[in-house]
Amino acid sequence: MKSAKKSEAAAAKGLSRFFGAHGYTCVCCGADVFDETGVCGYCLPKLKFNNGNVCRRCGAALGDVDNRFCAACERFDGVFFDGAASAFVYTGEVSRLLLKMKYGGAKYLSEFFARQMANKFLTLSVGFDVAVPVPMTKSAKKKRGYNQAELLTADFCDIIGADFRFDLIEKARETPQQETLGFKARRENLQGAFKAKRDDAVCGKRILLIDDVKTTGATINMCAKALKKAGAAYVFGLTAASSRDISATERD
Repeated sequence: MKSAKKSEAAAAKGLSRFFGAHGYTCVCCGADVFDETGVCGYCLPKLKFNNGNVCRRCGAALGDVDNRFCAACERFDGVFFDGAASAFVYTGEVSRLLLKMKYGGAKYLSEFFARQMANKFLTLSVGFDVAVPVPMTKSAKKKRGYNQAELLTADFCDIIGADFRFDLIEKARETPQQETLGFKARRENLQGAFKAKRDDAVCGKRILLIDDVKTTGATINMCAKALKKAGAAYVFGLTAASSRDISATERD
């Protein structure tokens, strides 16, 4: 009887891993959904997709504001990326899940977000030769155990059948977390932080730069600057989520 119980427990554990690994349980509440959406009908309305009015340069949600560009892009005096998009708006349940993936070890959430990023990307008239993740320093990656942008890149490219490389751009120095900084400080914080290789996979190529969250676009912009310096012809940023347009108080 004892061995039978162990067998039942092992079987249940195996089923749990199978369903969890293949997106058949809701990423928000754990309810069975039995399809690849990864979200149950109750939780789906809690996720804000970035499908409304967006900035024409970086893809940030503009809400009801009748602007072509967000406040951050209006302030950029040097823009190196050629465009950007995101699957979600970084708010509510979306931000909770992304923080769980980034800091809580929930790497399994990468597949869910990558699938939504793929759905978003396939609505765009954008092509690329190779996808690369926004890098972390070696020490930061070792401390966390993984780079969530690498997870998203690998899953995204597996879903759409595209090439990716993890070694084409590196973060050369550690910087204070962007979340704690204002608009100007974010840009200054990242000056010279990224270095890209002069590689055949970069020179003259179209690069898709992938990250989890875009706030002001400073990280995407500085990575794009490094890639352009290394010879990239085109850099497009794709993130799981992006913040809403920054408020007027953050424009100075």
